[in-house]
Amino acid sequence: MNHEVEKRKNIVFIGHNGSGKTMLAEAILFNAKVIEKMGNTSQGNSTMDTDPLEIEKGSSLSSSTARFEYSDFVVTIVDTPGFGDFVSEVITSIVVSENVVSVVNAVAGVEVQTERTWKIAENYKKPIAIFVNQMDKERANFEGALKSVEEAFERKISPLTLPIGSG
Repeated sequence: MNHEVEKRKNIVFIGHNGSGKTMLAEAILFNAKVIEKMGNTSQGNSTMDTDPLEIEKGSSLSSSTARFEYSDFVVTIVDTPGFGDFVSEVITSIVVSENVVSVVNAVAGVEVQTERTWKIAENYKKPIAIFVNQMDKERANFEGALKSVEEAFERKISPLTLPIGSG
């Protein structure tokens, strides 16, 4: 495997606490065949949350990384905490990543830390993609989540894919 700098991609997941950043990372690692079974933050067995306090609280308290190979690339995903108390973790993770994915909860839409972390990514002039997560939850609203992004960031959003259903 060629590990030249051009063949490395760092992708950071940002967003509000509970938006599903860690579980998105878990799903990607599972589908990339890095892990054999998906863990869960609520069960304390996710790949990205390994600190005893993270496991106890069911929430990320620091950034964590995992990598996998895809085609000729080495992809590193960075899972960041969603609590405002740990924003320094988000900042350093954004700085070292070329790509940012803002994870938005399909029920709640844009929340405080979604806005805060988005503005940090903008300040560092990083490209930002949006991932609307938790479409399986009751009251999930894909269109509502996109509208909340458009209103919060004064941007027109063009979905690349549409969910099959919600809730």
